[in-house]
Amino acid sequence: MDLDDLRILLIEDNLAEAELLSELLTDIEMVQCHILHFFRLEKAIACLEEQSFDVILLDLSLPDSQGLSSLPLLMGVAPDIPIVVLTNTNDAELALEAVHQGAQDYLIKKNIAFDQETLLRSILYAIERKRNQQALKLVNDRLRQEMKIREGIQLKLEQSNQELAQFAYVASHDLKQPLASIYSWSQLLQVRYGDRLDEKGGSYLQAIQDSVRQMTQLIDDLLTYSRVDRMENTAVEVDCNLIVHQVCNRLSAAINQQQAKVAIDPLPTIKGNPLQISQIFQNLIENALKYSRTEVTPEIKISVTQQNHHWVFSCRDNGIGIEPDYFEQIFYAFKRLHSQSQYAGTGIGLAVCKKIVQRYGGEIWVTSTFGEGSAFYFSFPVQVADSPAISGGPAD
Repeated sequence: MDLDDLRILLIEDNLAEAELLSELLTDIEMVQCHILHFFRLEKAIACLEEQSFDVILLDLSLPDSQGLSSLPLLMGVAPDIPIVVLTNTNDAELALEAVHQGAQDYLIKKNIAFDQETLLRSILYAIERKRNQQALKLVNDRLRQEMKIREGIQLKLEQSNQELAQFAYVASHDLKQPLASIYSWSQLLQVRYGDRLDEKGGSYLQAIQDSVRQMTQLIDDLLTYSRVDRMENTAVEVDCNLIVHQVCNRLSAAINQQQAKVAIDPLPTIKGNPLQISQIFQNLIENALKYSRTEVTPEIKISVTQQNHHWVFSCRDNGIGIEPDYFEQIFYAFKRLHSQSQYAGTGIGLAVCKKIVQRYGGEIWVTSTFGEGSAFYFSFPVQVADSPAISGGPAD
């Protein structure tokens, strides 16, 4: 639309008022108004079916239509053309209802009789508002289409995840069966023919069994890693003091064997999945025990602070430490910094921790001094239902 050239459809049954409006619009110097006038709604609708206008000026009292009943008829024929209602009645409720039904503005004739600027401003604002509404409608339509597409993609992903979960379970079961057979046959060889084997032959059998155990552990860890995303984010209250002490009880044999000292500061109650939170602490404590220095008694400390609406947990140790170049790489699946002969494992534990923490909107990172120890940190959002103060728990 060119604002210097307006096409206006005027629907007004009072000839004097129609002449006055036409005169007011014609005398406006800012724009050139082309006005087509009809006395009856029926004639105006027939015209709208053939011609286009920039705005409609509608009187609510017509020979063939009374009140707001004209609005839906006009909008049905020309939904994209803004409508400005004209009336002699100063009725606020009627004005609100007119706008509610789709009119862009409501003008009282006697108020605009000597005010061309108000009339022009109302027309231009009506056109602009209609444009904005149409643009917003297009945006909303596109958003709805995108949402439908995303919903379809999400449904396919869920189906794919279900199929993947089934595949992972079947694959792990089928892969572990021949491994179990290999292990059993190697044991049978050892029992029946062990006394006939020399030292090298015995080492071969031992290597087979070690490889089978390593492969079995790798399959189990892969299954664990794949299940993280499929596990429900259970929003229950979890007492981290209880969780960490349960983990220490499960690892008591390794802790006692290495005479490790584990200190646990008072920890909060958070909301999450207790199994996954337990898995994080267990993986971190197991790593602290595994990567300890042989000449130094292992010392592990679990603590927490609250920062920027997050609980920031830490697990510190005095182990072998990590070089800065590997601070990010250690959280990748199967990323190992040491050979299998030095430290057993599959390199999946920290990747599982990272995936769990990220599911809850947190982060995990490490600081370390090579040869002196490491500190692993992970954050958890503070939920509304989290305990306002850190609950107490005895240190080990």
